[in-house]
Amino acid sequence: MSAQKKNTSEDTKKTEEAPIINEKKCFVIMPIADHSDYDTGHFTRVYEHLIKPAAQDAGYIVSRADDSSASHMIMFDILKKIIDSDMVICDLSSNNANVFYELGLRQAFNKKTILIIDENTRAPFDINAFRFVVYSSTLRFDHVILDIEKIKKMLDETESAPDNDINSIVKLLQIQPAEIKPVRLNQQDSLMFDIIKRLDNKMTRLENTIENTQSENKDLYKSVTHYAVDPRTIDMKRQEKNMDIRELEQKIVRERIIKKI
Repeated sequence: MSAQKKNTSEDTKKTEEAPIINEKKCFVIMPIADHSDYDTGHFTRVYEHLIKPAAQDAGYIVSRADDSSASHMIMFDILKKIIDSDMVICDLSSNNANVFYELGLRQAFNKKTILIIDENTRAPFDINAFRFVVYSSTLRFDHVILDIEKIKKMLDETESAPDNDINSIVKLLQIQPAEIKPVRLNQQDSLMFDIIKRLDNKMTRLENTIENTQSENKDLYKSVTHYAVDPRTIDMKRQEKNMDIRELEQKIVRERIIKKI
């Protein structure tokens, strides 16, 4: 019994002394909506099969803009992640305007960022001065394996690089990075933020209710459609029935005529 208690206390001590591991967070700036030059869902596949695995292999927890659950608050969430994340991967493919805007914000704070681009996109002149990884937009298995390794390698190198070696325009122009100064909120501002938070929660619940209702309506429509009968089919069946009745009447008349003869 005493030995068991001793082991338990030692295990507890080890647990208490175990170092706390800080989770590294990586935010992905990239096109979200479909682009006419790419197949439907292309950039989602790039994220799921290329970018996400590379960042996870480098030890990061990965997210991008559409991971936010509340769509009406998504911009606040994006801005916070752009500034606060330990690392950002920015995909310049298709020269998306929103991507450049978010990249500019990240670089204004001189935070660590790696740039990637597919072979079909020509990098703008302003970006040519920076290092970036070129990946294959075909997402062929053999290409993906190589591209994941290239992205992971650049993540590792960027993470371990000194602050004065950050791949950004701030260092290139030798200007001071932006900074966010803490602001003490007064009672009125705190009350306003509390109201916004409550409205946000209510809107999220409303969105979930609407999504559930739409899903139920789709299921109901499929069920009704499955059992519904085309009016043309009903009309054809009616005509066939009328023909059968006329043929029966004619048969009866013929039989009566034959009997009379």
